[in-house]
Amino acid sequence: MSCARKQLMVAATIALATSVLIAPRQAKGDDTYVKIQEMVNDLGGSANQKANNGKVLKCVNGGTKKITIKGGTYQGVYKNCREYGRTRDGEVMISVGGNETSAAGSGKQGTPSDFVYLASTGDIDELSRMLKKNKKLANATATADNNSGGKTYNFSALMTAAQNNHLEIVRLLVNSGANVNALSSGKVSALWFAANKGNTEVVKYLISKGAEKNVQDDYGMSPLMAAAVRGHLDTVNVLIKAKASLDLKHKDGDTALFFAIAEKHTLVALALIDAGAELNIVNKFEATPLLLAVDRMDFRVTRRLLEIGAKAGFEEAVQIAARDQDMKDLLNNYR
Repeated sequence: MSCARKQLMVAATIALATSVLIAPRQAKGDDTYVKIQEMVNDLGGSANQKANNGKVLKCVNGGTKKITIKGGTYQGVYKNCREYGRTRDGEVMISVGGNETSAAGSGKQGTPSDFVYLASTGDIDELSRMLKKNKKLANATATADNNSGGKTYNFSALMTAAQNNHLEIVRLLVNSGANVNALSSGKVSALWFAANKGNTEVVKYLISKGAEKNVQDDYGMSPLMAAAVRGHLDTVNVLIKAKASLDLKHKDGDTALFFAIAEKHTLVALALIDAGAELNIVNKFEATPLLLAVDRMDFRVTRRLLEIGAKAGFEEAVQIAARDQDMKDLLNNYR
C-alpha cells in the first residue's frame, strides 16, 4: 500500500470518529424543537446568547430579528429578515413547561424531553424550578439526532449542558444528583461531549466530580482524542494533568497523537509528545506519528519526534520528504 493511500485512510478515520449530538428529536409531525433550536441559533454562539437575548439584531442580508427567551417561553419577531437563502417575516412564540402544556414531547408539563432541551438553552431559572418539583429530572434523557443522520438514545440533560458549555447548569445538575458517568447509546459521556467542544471549565468540573477520563465511544474515541482532533489545546492540557491515558487506541489503532498530527494541531501534538505519548505506535494502516508529521510537512512536530527518538516509519518518511528539500535535510540529519 502506498504511503499516500495510508494517509488518506488515516484521515478518513478522523471523519468517522467525530460525532456531535444536537438538540433532542421532536415528536413525529411536530417541529416545535426545530423552531426553538432556530431561535436559539439566531442569538449567536453560547458566549453571545445572554447578551443578545431580547435585543434587535441585524440579519445577514437585511432586515431584523429579535429573539427573547424567558423562562419556558421562546419568542421570535422577524421583520423582513433575509439570510441563508430565505426571508422570514412575522412572529413565532412557543411555551415549554411552566404553567402551560408543552408543545413538544408527550404534551405533559415538565416532561423529561422538555427538561433535556432546556438544559441546552442555558435557562437555569426554569431548570431550577422544574428540579424543585421533581429531582428525578436531573437524570432525564431524550432522543437526539446526530450528524450522521441517525438517532442517539439516552442523551441526558447533563450531556447537553456540557456540550453547550453551560457550566452553572452542569453544576446544578450534578448537585441535584445527575450521574456524571451516564452514557448515551453511543457510549458517550458528558465529559466526552465537553472535551469534544473544548469546554475546558466544564471538563475540569466534571473531572473534579469523578467523571471517568478514559471512557471510549463506539469508535474507540476517548475525551482526550476528541479534544485533540479538534485542536482544543487547553482542554488537552487539563486532561493530561488529570492523568488521562495518552495511548488509548481508536478502533483503527490511532491515538490522540495521531489525530493531533493528522489535523496539523501542532501545539496539541507537542503537548502530547512532551507528556510522554508513545511515539512508535503503528496503526492498522501502517502509519506512524513520524510518517504523519512528515506527510503534513509539520517541521516542529517532526523535529521534536526525531529529537526524542521516534523511529517507526522513518524510511517511508524519507521517501515522502523527497518532495521538500528542507524536510529531506531534516530527516537526513537524524539518519
